[in-house]
Amino acid sequence: MTAAVALHEHGSPPPKKTARQVIAQAAARLGNTPTICRTCYIHREVLSAHEDGELALRLRGNGRKHALSAEEAAVYRFPAGRLS
Repeated sequence: MTAAVALHEHGSPPPKKTARQVIAQAAARLGNTPTICRTCYIHREVLSAHEDGELALRLRGNGRKHALSAEEAAVYRFPAGRLS
């Protein structure tokens, strides 16, 4: 979620350096290497959409009807929207 929101905030065009920096930051937060973070924690569609300049998360206000934050809910909805 952290990586997806950070990539989304950078907008487009998405330089590859941005993705590397965001992945390194997410890896540090998780206590893993960037390679492990990229392959195990970041959905491949998030990275693919970022590379295509199509990573657009719909961040909504959270009325706390569920336990997810607005960022978490946006990332959760993202892959399903991209694949449909």
